Amino acid sequence: KLKKQGKIVIFDAHEDFPKQVLTKSYLNPMMAKLISIFMQSYEEYVCSRLDAVIAATPTICNKFSKFCKISIDINNYPLLGELSPLEKDWSLLKNEIAYVGGITKIRGIEQVVDAFSLLKSDARLNLVGTCNEKNTTNIISKKPGWLSVNEFGQLNREEVRDVLQKSIAGLVTFLPVPNHIDAQPNKMFEYMSAGIPVIGSNYPLWRTIIEGNNCGLCVDPENPEQIANAIDKLVTDKNLAIQMGKNGIKAVNEKYNWSIEEAKLFKLYQELLGN
Repeated sequence: KLKKQGKIVIFDAHEDFPKQVLTKSYLNPMMAKLISIFMQSYEEYVCSRLDAVIAATPTICNKFSKFCKISIDINNYPLLGELSPLEKDWSLLKNEIAYVGGITKIRGIEQVVDAFSLLKSDARLNLVGTCNEKNTTNIISKKPGWLSVNEFGQLNREEVRDVLQKSIAGLVTFLPVPNHIDAQPNKMFEYMSAGIPVIGSNYPLWRTIIEGNNCGLCVDPENPEQIANAIDKLVTDKNLAIQMGKNGIKAVNEKYNWSIEEAKLFKLYQELLGN
């Protein structure tokens, strides 16, 4: 409708919806497949008629580039300095591991809590966020590893920064569902920005970011023992954790920050407006 009125229209794609719908537990597999196929066709029909598509990851960008005039990735990278002070005080680090964000089954919370019952160290989990899945809440609260959880609930950005500054690492171990494998969770980059190592899922793209910048460890997200071993390694070798944290800050300062993405976004607007 907007295009018919002569407007410049940009579609902002934060998810690969046709893939994402396949993971919805409230849909039976056949219904999910039909919706996925329909949405893929509908996206192609609509977006091929628009002026540009902004995608949240390179993978989503590549998908839209096959049928859109212009497709660019504007990655959801952190603001420089938002989650860490100008001079990080490494002495604040405690034997605590942060998990910040939505708490759901497919984000691996059950395996994370299980990992804390397998630790050889005395590390605890700083759990920040809310869980809207009652069944998942009931399951994780009864696990032995729950005794090692510091439950914070929902926090504002300053409070999140404070939690990250005392944590020795951050967890982002999403399970291998279609929409996760090629995703770039913003929490990964926020942990890096805060100067703490990332313990992340061992997907190829994630390994390129985490291991490629030597700023964390990659594990099988479905294996609590691997998660526990990664936690123990960083807790017992704080020098390694500190060096990985510094590497993460360096990577964010050089390439994974919003200042770079913002410039790309403004450039697109200027080109479309002929300005």
